[in-house]
Amino acid sequence: MGSLAVAESSLITHLDVEVEEPEMVVQAEPTEECSLFLSNIDQVVAYVVDTVYFYTPQGEDKSAASADVVGELKEALGKVLVPYHFMAGRLKLNLEKGRLEIDCNRAGALFAAANCDLNLSDLGDVTYPNPVFRNLVLQGVHARKFGANPPLLMMQVTRFKCGGVVLGMSMNHAMFDGVGAMEFMMNFSSIARGNGLIAYPLPDRTCFKARDIPEIKYEHLEGLKLSDIPQEMRNSFKLPM
Repeated sequence: MGSLAVAESSLITHLDVEVEEPEMVVQAEPTEECSLFLSNIDQVVAYVVDTVYFYTPQGEDKSAASADVVGELKEALGKVLVPYHFMAGRLKLNLEKGRLEIDCNRAGALFAAANCDLNLSDLGDVTYPNPVFRNLVLQGVHARKFGANPPLLMMQVTRFKCGGVVLGMSMNHAMFDGVGAMEFMMNFSSIARGNGLIAYPLPDRTCFKARDIPEIKYEHLEGLKLSDIPQEMRNSFKLPM
């Protein structure tokens, strides 16, 4: 408890970040315009999740390196949006079905460069959550000029005085679970390095669609007494002696 209190007391409490004019980045190549099904689980997790990634300066010319990385990441975003074309779409309500779905309309992902007149070391221990880190991620207010329906992906690249860079990602949770988000970051990073995809995305979720009419075919025995279960099945519910 003591070490946690010390860490919290050393956290930075104010962070000025100057965000440049955001812009929409679309796919680097033509992609299919379509609608994608969202599962019942996706329907209830359509909220935004923010993550931040901290990168220490590399090389001798640190200021030039951090300046170059903005253009490189912007270009990589356009490329990764080709296999992840749904991330450049928007959520829409299918009035006939009464369900949310992804409108793959090539509207784009929001991207912005930003600058901070601090060193990365001034942030303290970045492994501890800090409310001021929200300034390192694009927020909904930055997307308002592009329409009422917000982007599913927003990316902010913040350059620090020391040459370090922070990548702030804002993604709609309905697009990914944790594994899917990790794979997206792996693919994005790989493309930024000049390589190809590490894992190919499969956005089709119709395998999670409930039957019509919904029905349960698997026999669930969780609520039964052991004495009510057939003898040949009871051993599955007993610990070996």
